[in-house]
Amino acid sequence: MANKEAYYQANPRAAGCLVRVNNGDFAFLNRDSVIDCNNAELLPKADLLKKFDPAHGF
Repeated sequence: MANKEAYYQANPRAAGCLVRVNNGDFAFLNRDSVIDCNNAELLPKADLLKKFDPAHGF
């Protein structure tokens, strides 16, 4: 998390797009994390489904 925050420190608008989540927010997280809304990916649905564990109901 600190690395992402330091990277975007020069651009406060970009830093505002970092969303902190802790391991209690999502069952699949095992540590505190950050969602970087600045780093979007274009994926077909089939590829998106491969990125998530079906045990978590996605």
